[in-house]
Amino acid sequence: MVTIRRLHPRVEARIHPAPARTPTKTAPIPARLEARRAASRHPPPAGRSRPRPRGTTVHFDPLTIVIYVVIVALVLYRVVYRQLRGTLLTRKRLLVMPVILMVVGVYTANTAVHNVTTKELLLLGVDILLLAVLGALRSATTTLSAREGTTFVKGTPLTLVLWLTTIGVRVGFSFIGAALGVSTTVSSSTIMLTLGVSIAVQNAFTYQRIQKLGLPLSDQTPTGINSGR
Repeated sequence: MVTIRRLHPRVEARIHPAPARTPTKTAPIPARLEARRAASRHPPPAGRSRPRPRGTTVHFDPLTIVIYVVIVALVLYRVVYRQLRGTLLTRKRLLVMPVILMVVGVYTANTAVHNVTTKELLLLGVDILLLAVLGALRSATTTLSAREGTTFVKGTPLTLVLWLTTIGVRVGFSFIGAALGVSTTVSSSTIMLTLGVSIAVQNAFTYQRIQKLGLPLSDQTPTGINSGR
């Protein structure tokens, strides 16, 4: 009769021989991760900085957001609402608002935008060009007349449509930039700049129309009954 021995796997060395020392196979590193590691090992040359990742957004502090809201509300009232209702124009009114917007826009763009790419500059240029054209068209849709020693301007329903188109174009370019993989930093930090350029072009064309029609234009707001418009 043959006896069968049951071997215990923990004590029988033949079941678990000593492990052989062989080179460990490592999993391949993805190309994107390898590129990041190479970039971290090799810093960029002097005078150049690393490109920022796509989709980077600019973050504003609460005070800046409040300032933006106040400026937008001021523009809506002093420019859009007054223009549609009708208002007396002066040289000061034609100049002050666009200058303030462009100065604020240049400041925010300068402090928030760094290492702008060619694609971002191209998108910003097209945005400014379209808004400038819309500004000229808005000026052409307003009516001008002489009143109280200066020029009275009044918008039309088409002026309102063009204002809504201006807002839609500005918002639309932000979505277009995001769809193309362009950083939203440029579009979000140049809102005031592009809006100021659009209003400046509109006021410049309005001033040109005033000169062409031979209408008066006061340096100061008249003190008549309708001067508050």
